Amino acid sequence: MWWYPKKKIIVLPANFSIEKAAQFSLNPITAYGLLSQARLQQGNWLLLTAANSALSKIVIQLAAQKKYSTIAVVRKAEEIAALKALGATEVVLSTNPQLTNTILSITQNKGVNALFDAVGGNLLTQLLPTVAPFGKVLIYGLLDDQPAQLYNDTIVFKNLSLMGFGVDAWLQTLSENEQKEMQTYLIENLQQPGFQLPVSEKFPFTQFMEAIQAYESGNQKGKILLEMN
Repeated sequence: MWWYPKKKIIVLPANFSIEKAAQFSLNPITAYGLLSQARLQQGNWLLLTAANSALSKIVIQLAAQKKYSTIAVVRKAEEIAALKALGATEVVLSTNPQLTNTILSITQNKGVNALFDAVGGNLLTQLLPTVAPFGKVLIYGLLDDQPAQLYNDTIVFKNLSLMGFGVDAWLQTLSENEQKEMQTYLIENLQQPGFQLPVSEKFPFTQFMEAIQAYESGNQKGKILLEMN
């Protein structure tokens, strides 16, 4: 018999949105963990790849509350307005042939203080030179199965820190008090009416195959949820 660990159960307020509750245990916690590891200060620059993902949208909203400046990298121009509305400071296209120079220009050639990367490959290769001295690069995804190129001079002379981030392993490093602090922070923020965790479609559990097809279509603007009858 399969058991869900008791320590992973989070009790949410009775008035907490069920759509937000369904998404609480992964992306919001991952976003919180990434930001805690980045150790940014007000006014610092944060660069996000795959910025139209559900996770990045949470990061953008939390970063805006903390007064971090964000640069969102996306593939499609039609995604720009929505991310700006969420609080992204700047949104740039990954297809921009001058992507590296554009980001450096936005930061007045100071570079970004942290980079959250979910892609890898050539995009990460292009973005590493935009990281400021003593900046942090947190790699948490692998959307591109091609390797990125890391040049030693970029890493060494800027004293950059590169680390992988997996949320389950990170959670194990937190004390009980730190976990409660995280849960309280996320509950207070996510339950605000203006905080967006969009849902594209909801399917009855009996239509799980249709839900999978909707997910695999790649056209959804939010999460696909299954409802228990």
